Amino acid sequence: MSRRNFGAAPRQLDGRFSDHRAFAQIELTVVLVVVSLLVGLALIAAPHIRESSRQTDCTNRMRQVVLGAHKFHESMKRLPPAAIHMDLVMESDTFYEDLRDTQWTSALALCLPYLDMEVITKPIPEIAFDMYTVLSKDSGRNPTYSWPGEIDNVGVVLATRIPLFECPSDNINDICYPQSGGACDNSLAAYVPRWNGEEINDSDWAGYLVNLPGDRRVYRTNFVSCIGAHGHQLDPERNRWKGCMTTRGRVTLETIVDGTSRTIMFGENIGGIFAGRRGLDLDDDDVTRTSSGWAWSWFWGGTAQARGNIPYGDARLTTEIVGYTDNDLEPVLPHAIPMLGNSKFSSTKGFGSMHPKGVNIAFADGSVLKLKRSIHWYTLYQLASARDSYVPIGY
Repeated sequence: MSRRNFGAAPRQLDGRFSDHRAFAQIELTVVLVVVSLLVGLALIAAPHIRESSRQTDCTNRMRQVVLGAHKFHESMKRLPPAAIHMDLVMESDTFYEDLRDTQWTSALALCLPYLDMEVITKPIPEIAFDMYTVLSKDSGRNPTYSWPGEIDNVGVVLATRIPLFECPSDNINDICYPQSGGACDNSLAAYVPRWNGEEINDSDWAGYLVNLPGDRRVYRTNFVSCIGAHGHQLDPERNRWKGCMTTRGRVTLETIVDGTSRTIMFGENIGGIFAGRRGLDLDDDDVTRTSSGWAWSWFWGGTAQARGNIPYGDARLTTEIVGYTDNDLEPVLPHAIPMLGNSKFSSTKGFGSMHPKGVNIAFADGSVLKLKRSIHWYTLYQLASARDSYVPIGY
């Protein structure tokens, strides 16, 4: 009878060899070390990955805003004004009141219909979006409202939060802008001298807080229009630095002399920050300011000028700074204050962001680039203006 081979005979084990050995202690230690290293590297990389994602999200949001401005241009045959207020310089005591009696509606608000968000502004009268009429009882053209705070249902719009207008890396709508006494300020911040109903002070365009009727919530924005290097000026030397988003202007893409790819349309803004404290600011005259600072409402204002960034590169701050003495001021400033604002220092009227590597800037051609904080102030001037005839390269 033949033998059938049902497989090889099992191996004999003598105690020295085995097919299923247990991990030796040294092997287990190596595995644990490798796993620990991988977990540690993942934890280290996680914040950078999250910030990279936020930066991308911020870029996409700003690009949508620019697209809305381009759609506005297609429809209205002009770019939206940075804000609907008077394009003047201070010439008389009534100038302050003239600015107060204008709409102050921002370019972001004007672009809402072109961003599929027209429903937000439905409760507001059309006068708020009239780019050709001054909101003033004294003008004789509008007998109803004397300033934007009186416009019907304006509080409803101010209290509407629009994530599209916020940078994911910032918490601009989750912070307190302190008033005297420690209370949080939810009032409108606008770009004119401070006015409290009885007196006017600070003629250096430091900022303007209007206490709105009732306890109204004001939602703010990280994206602001670029009005140029010096803002709204009639002086010929400064007028040449005007941006493409002028107030009540009628700029078209075709009339941007410097080219749309070299002219800033929108930029990031994080409000006033001084020595890491939000709600404080630096003044226009390149000296310290520790009692004023705010961020823009998305519906009102929303403008920035390159001049607002100059103190960061010029380092001409000569008065006492909280936390520093005169002896250590000079070596500290050039290293502590960047040209573009960050989480430590930022100007209300300038560009800045919470991104560690730079500030998102949208150009008139629709591109969104990140400017380094080491950019020279004169290069920023050239990029902010639409017709200075200088086209910077390699910024």
